[in-house]
Amino acid sequence: MIAGLPSALFSIALILQAACSIGLAGIAWYRLLVQLPLLRRVDARRLPRYVRPMEALEQFVIGPILLVESLSALMLPLALPDAIPLSYPVVGLALLALIWVLQIVIARR
Repeated sequence: MIAGLPSALFSIALILQAACSIGLAGIAWYRLLVQLPLLRRVDARRLPRYVRPMEALEQFVIGPILLVESLSALMLPLALPDAIPLSYPVVGLALLALIWVLQIVIARR
């Protein structure tokens, strides 16, 4: 392996994790502050016609961010510096898996 490569991979993975977290937090706040209040203005009978295309288009924005978040979370334990315990990224992966499972369960309701 090339000297310094694990350290560089760890740094890249950490930066990607932070960027994805900030991006997803921004999307969540946008949805709470802009989209959800506007849904109140849509007639209940027309709501499905409004929501379905919006959700489909959101997948093109959110999907790549979730993919990068997952891949970077998998990279963290592989390029872990000796000074950081393995339990840290493993707990992070477990929490990420829990979030995904909860999102799937909630979305199917």
